[in-house]
Amino acid sequence: MKSAIEVHGSCRFSTEHAAQDDCFVHVFEHEGREIHIGALSDGCTGSGDFHYQPELGAHWLVREFAKQAETVYVQGLRGESLGRKTALNVLAGMRDYRPQYQRSKWVRGSCGGYCNELLATLYGFVADEESLVLVTSGDGFELHNSDWRFNPYDGTYPCEILTAHPEQQWDEKLDEYFKISSRPIDVINVFAIASDGFKRIQKTAIRRVVAQWGDDPERLVQELVDLPEIPENHDDITAVALAVSRS
Repeated sequence: MKSAIEVHGSCRFSTEHAAQDDCFVHVFEHEGREIHIGALSDGCTGSGDFHYQPELGAHWLVREFAKQAETVYVQGLRGESLGRKTALNVLAGMRDYRPQYQRSKWVRGSCGGYCNELLATLYGFVADEESLVLVTSGDGFELHNSDWRFNPYDGTYPCEILTAHPEQQWDEKLDEYFKISSRPIDVINVFAIASDGFKRIQKTAIRRVVAQWGDDPERLVQELVDLPEIPENHDDITAVALAVSRS
């Protein structure tokens, strides 16, 4: 049985503050097959420091994830090894990132530092006709067919490994900052990642939309971010969805 994959993403921005989320979808060909990448990031201003632009970091992170995931995939890594190497490469890019906004700051620790534009979550996946590899860091949602689950904030964002550990320990400490998993594409009908802006929406509303539009990821993400149950003063809401059809 042959599997066909389709991926789409969408954002709905808050009316209460500047945009903080971003998402990115990328497709490339390798050895005669299509590889699909989806990523989203939610910039954090929870510290009360609004004198930087978290959307700049979110914009960079999702594109850097896609770039590194494609590079690592072409190099031949698969499964969780693909996810781990992609995460490590993104961390190296974060180490070398320079501020894009003049009032942004450099956060320093005992082992290094990072630009505060990068204080953001990162959720991303790589899917081919055999498997889906998921990489997550920070709070957000995952949808596995009809199972909608929330990953609460566990006290870490990906950038924080740069100040807490020297680079030679990143691989050893990676599991403290990232969750990386792989599953066969055969067990997936619809899959999605979403920002924590969905926290105030009931699971019943999510499941209603998934049941109706689960086979159409473009319509699914649009219906999710446009749910009438979303409060008027909502946070940014972002979703990236994947659907698998079989023939």
